[in-house]
Amino acid sequence: MKVELISQTLERKESPVKYISDMGMQPGSTSIVQKGHTGYKSKLIKKVYENGKLIKTETVSQDKYLAAPTIIRQGI
Repeated sequence: MKVELISQTLERKESPVKYISDMGMQPGSTSIVQKGHTGYKSKLIKKVYENGKLIKTETVSQDKYLAAPTIIRQGI
């Protein structure tokens, strides 16, 4: 018997960028407050083979990882 695990990325969402105005900073200057990360929707599939023949396919898990924003402070 052979078991194969397949990970699939179903969806990818880029990190949104959020700007915060800061009158205390020099106009035009920026500073990264928080570095964001990409969000994903993924699925793990298990395939079971016996004597080289596929006998079973099942979804083991489906996961969603939310994107976190990149926050940038900018001088005005």
